[in-house]
Amino acid sequence: MNILIFLPWLPYPYDTGGNQAVFNEINAIRRVMNVHLMCFDSPLYRQYREKLCADLPGITIDLYPKLNYKIREMDIPCFLHKMADKIEEKLYTSNYKNVVCKRLSFRHNYDGHWAEYIKALINKYNIDIVQAEFVNTLGIIEVIPESVKTVFVHHQLQYVCNELLLSKKEDREAFMPFAKRMRALEIGYLNLYDAVITLSDVDAEKLKNSGVASTIYSSFAIVQNKYEYIKPVSFDNRLTFVGPENHNPNKVGITWFLDKIWPKVLLRNPQMQLDIIGNWTKETISDYKAKYRNVQFLGFVDVLADVLRGSIMIVPITIGSGIRMKIQEAAQIGIPFVTTIVGVEGLPFKNGKDCFIADREDDFADSILKLQDISLQQSFAESSNILVTSHYSLENLQNNRCCIYESIMK
Repeated sequence: MNILIFLPWLPYPYDTGGNQAVFNEINAIRRVMNVHLMCFDSPLYRQYREKLCADLPGITIDLYPKLNYKIREMDIPCFLHKMADKIEEKLYTSNYKNVVCKRLSFRHNYDGHWAEYIKALINKYNIDIVQAEFVNTLGIIEVIPESVKTVFVHHQLQYVCNELLLSKKEDREAFMPFAKRMRALEIGYLNLYDAVITLSDVDAEKLKNSGVASTIYSSFAIVQNKYEYIKPVSFDNRLTFVGPENHNPNKVGITWFLDKIWPKVLLRNPQMQLDIIGNWTKETISDYKAKYRNVQFLGFVDVLADVLRGSIMIVPITIGSGIRMKIQEAAQIGIPFVTTIVGVEGLPFKNGKDCFIADREDDFADSILKLQDISLQQSFAESSNILVTSHYSLENLQNNRCCIYESIMK
């Protein structure tokens, strides 16, 4: 079977949950399918292509050239819609300085040149399935020939993120019409695909309840299996949070934690420190250090396990969908963690058995303080590690996806 996967970026380096999810997906299915990747062209992606092809033998990567094409008659509707999208985006962001609802341009992003390029790749590689990933690629369905099966892998339901975020805002009424339109567009485009793959049963159910009529399959994502499990033996009075600022749920979640929960933790343990791992802007770092005590930003770290050991990981995510890869990493390494219901959504970890799950501010703070006990840390770490290593394996992912693709072809 031959599959062509369209990506908005190449999944390299493997330093984010999204990149790891895509890399491991490709690594799993390339063993039983002929995998061809397609992405936009750039000098950086040309470097990444070499590294990915070395790490994933047998795949091919085609980069769509960004040329200055003349606008043909068939491209005029696409061009006009692009201009309208840009005007709307400018008006939207200028009217609302604190934009709380993500605006996505699903529509008419792909012109006749795209259609010709994709058709040529389909013929060249004798493609059976075209698969698009991440919500900002939804519109590619407009130019995919009906002769092949189409699949969309939904890493995160954007309309769910928008609605969760708006539910926490006092001025949400101003954004509701816009959020409803974004939701309608997202669901409408999903219904143009032959099948949709979500990363959890929870997201699959949400799509069904929202009116997605395409066949929906539930799958999962896995992180790199590169860390040795080590049982916790000490606690350094440290909490750790893993995630970059540019992923909005991270900033929303850590701000909620620092505003509402961190003071409660410090009141009962003034020695506690919070280490934030990932790339954050200088402005945010300066602002947070001025507002909150005992917080430091470590930036990107080469060996995550070395920094996490001796700490409790917090995952105070309050908006989003999909699954949190950082929780899988913690379980793989042997790091106890405290999360929210949204944070652990789609993952089989149980409160009080594998971790602590708390949505209320007092409960979250209490869970952190209880988990200072080393024996409890060891119990949680061992239980969660057994779960993640037995379920989230490359072999299981390969079998899961092969069954899905075979079903789609039938």
